[in-house]
Amino acid sequence: MRHENAAFGFERDIYGFRDVARGIAVACIDVQIIAVLGPWSVSTQTGLIGAFVSAGFLALWIFLPSEKRTRAAAVRYS
Repeated sequence: MRHENAAFGFERDIYGFRDVARGIAVACIDVQIIAVLGPWSVSTQTGLIGAFVSAGFLALWIFLPSEKRTRAAAVRYS
């Protein structure tokens, strides 16, 4: 019972935070691209690696938290 409660709480929390997290990931991608294109001395390779890592996190935040997963956790908990 305790595990189901924790799983439901986790799913509910990430589902509620998903829009904020997506915005943060997009902002990180923007900052990395601006750092490469701007007047700062950031190497292109470093900036692009950072942008790809942030894009990976964005993909996770798009596909991982879902209403279906949250409902499934709620059913297991109840």
